[in-house]
Amino acid sequence: MRNPLNALCGVTFIVDYKGFGMRTLFEHTPGRVKIFVESLLGSPLRFKGFHIVNHPPVFSVIFNMAYPLLPKKIRDRLFLHPNDNWKSLHSQVPADILPEQYGGKLKQSSMINALEDIPELDKHYLKQMQFGSLKNRHLRQSMRVISA
Repeated sequence: MRNPLNALCGVTFIVDYKGFGMRTLFEHTPGRVKIFVESLLGSPLRFKGFHIVNHPPVFSVIFNMAYPLLPKKIRDRLFLHPNDNWKSLHSQVPADILPEQYGGKLKQSSMINALEDIPELDKHYLKQMQFGSLKNRHLRQSMRVISA
């Protein structure tokens, strides 16, 4: 969030469910999904897309039930990709900017590790979340439990 280039161009996320079990998948409760979506909508970043890959088959059922409840802004940027040798993902995101593990051309060594300084990132995130309207105050307080 501190990089001004991200604020101008926006960010694209690839959410990879490889290795997630059923127990972990069912941690996506409606309340947590709601908090996540409202945090996205209130974020200063421009979200260009969320691409979900390597998801278990049951995820499609959960996704189809939750999808109509999401705001149109999020629905237009949320993509569920089947396991089709990355053809679906490459139709949305150019291979030039994807890591090799997703059939792209970027080497792992040339990528930035966004999680290398977790304590500093946590402090920055909590500082960003301390302000806002009274309308979303309960959301900020509930996030304190998750991120503390």
